[in-house]
Amino acid sequence: MGRIERIFLDRNHDPDFLWMKWVEVVETYTQRDLTIESDRLPALSGLASRFSNLWDCAYYAGLWEKKLMEGLCWFVRDPSTSIFIESYAPSWSWASLIGPVFHYDSPFDIIPGVESPAEFTSVVECKATPANGAAPFGQINDWSLTIEGFAQWIRWDGQEQIVAKGVEEMLYPNGIVAHARPDCSQLEVFCEQIKRDPGAPPPEDVEENIFYMGGAAAETNEITLPILVIVASPVSALMLCALNDDEYFRIGLLHFQGAVQLNRYFEVCNMKKVTVL
Repeated sequence: MGRIERIFLDRNHDPDFLWMKWVEVVETYTQRDLTIESDRLPALSGLASRFSNLWDCAYYAGLWEKKLMEGLCWFVRDPSTSIFIESYAPSWSWASLIGPVFHYDSPFDIIPGVESPAEFTSVVECKATPANGAAPFGQINDWSLTIEGFAQWIRWDGQEQIVAKGVEEMLYPNGIVAHARPDCSQLEVFCEQIKRDPGAPPPEDVEENIFYMGGAAAETNEITLPILVIVASPVSALMLCALNDDEYFRIGLLHFQGAVQLNRYFEVCNMKKVTVL
């Protein structure tokens, strides 16, 4: 009997247990070669249907309502191995990519006695409409995700290591280090997908605290992309590009060295509501 079959016979249907097993399914599945790009969701529809009987909650393009924020915190280890397939899934779903995806082991660990900005992040609305009503776990043709949380604009040059400048704190004289986990490999690809000039300003003023890759030297880099980062977990934030004044597109996950660093960097930011396609 396979590991997956044992899940459905096990009496442990705790959400955390089921989430761990679903992550195992997704990470194993995304490492396989698919000949047809649109098969990402349909190929897992049978398993998703069986998980649904245990979850008893909504299913959104490979993510589950009861663990939706955790589900948004997937990432790509090697962006050069992933290909974005815009037509078949939302940018916030792992199913939007061809290539291996992963999840951090404990993205929602909370430090006892320390308030996290992630506690204020909430899902306002999530929608993933099946293309065929008779196949609710298969292909979808309409989607959106509206979330609200602490957010700020940053400028990014497409590299992985990022230093948050402008943090006046003795513990972080060189800024707070975070690591960008882009969904695809090239900044130019993002610009082409969202039809946005990389040198164009964001749709609103950029805050004084700005992320630059590699510290001060990167501040002179002319090829930077204004993106919005919104807290998704105690140690990570979604990286979003603006499609227009109201709608955004996920391009990656920003991961901090720890919850204390994320708390320090976002403590002066405002709450923002965004819709991600």
